[in-house]
Amino acid sequence: METQEGQRLGSETNTGPLILPPNENWEKIQRKRLRRSPFKLNQRARTTVRESIYETCEKRKWELHAENVRTNHVHIVVDAGSKKGKAVRAAFKANATRALRESGQWNHSFSPWSGKGSIKSIWDLEGLVSVIDYVRNEQGDEI
Repeated sequence: METQEGQRLGSETNTGPLILPPNENWEKIQRKRLRRSPFKLNQRARTTVRESIYETCEKRKWELHAENVRTNHVHIVVDAGSKKGKAVRAAFKANATRALRESGQWNHSFSPWSGKGSIKSIWDLEGLVSVIDYVRNEQGDEI
C-alpha cells in the first residue's frame, strides 16, 4: 500500500505530475524481491481497507480529505496534525492489515503492503486542492 499525504508521484512540473514510463528492469528486480504473488485488492478487500482508513482517522481525530483504494495501491490525503508522516503511514498500514486479517482476507504473518510508501507534505490550500483532485480524479476509471 502506498500511502500519500497529499502528493503526486514523480516531480512537479508546470503542467502537472511527471508520469514516468514503465521500466522493465526495475519491475523485474522488484518482482524478485516479492515473498509471494502480489496481493490484489478485490472489491471486498478495497471496502475493508477504505473502512479501516475512516476508522483510523476517526480514532486519531485526523481529518481525511480524500482516499482512493485501488487494486494494488492506496492514496490517502490526511491532516494528521503534528504527527510524522512515517507514523501516519504505519498507522494506516497496520489498521488495514488488522482489518483484512480479522475479515479472513489476509492470513499471512507478514504484511501485504510494500515496505515503503510515498509521503509528502502540503503547505498551502492550492496544493491541497490539487492533490485532492489528483487522488479523486486522476487515478483512472472507477473500480
